[in-house]
Amino acid sequence: MKNNELSPTEKLNLAIQSHKFYNEQCVTLEKKINVKIDTIFQTEEAGKNIKKKDIAETVEMVNKLLTLSHKYMREGVNVVSELDTIDVSEIEEDFAEVMKKQLTAMNAKQGLIHERVEEIQEMLIEMYNVDEDDTF
Repeated sequence: MKNNELSPTEKLNLAIQSHKFYNEQCVTLEKKINVKIDTIFQTEEAGKNIKKKDIAETVEMVNKLLTLSHKYMREGVNVVSELDTIDVSEIEEDFAEVMKKQLTAMNAKQGLIHERVEEIQEMLIEMYNVDEDDTF
């Protein structure tokens, strides 16, 4: 191994940390979007006008969440790939198998969440006549 190369264990650790980072970013942004969506729909029910700017900001946040979600899923695949290349003697074999199963399940769930967020994005754009160009 060259001096500037990471060991397989270091690569695995880096992939896990990156996956965790994107997960935390997604959760934080999901909470912010939930607040915005609640505000938008509560405002509508109260008979007040919803500002196009609020809808545009929400769509922009949804776009960002989709980007983060994609990175989160990609990092999950990275972790599984690193687990496949790591020498079993460096980690417990059961650990690697459990991690792969958990990450595969998490990626499947995140894929469904990703699809649902795309649907919400489309609904916001259609319902409030916000062009995608207005959000950038």
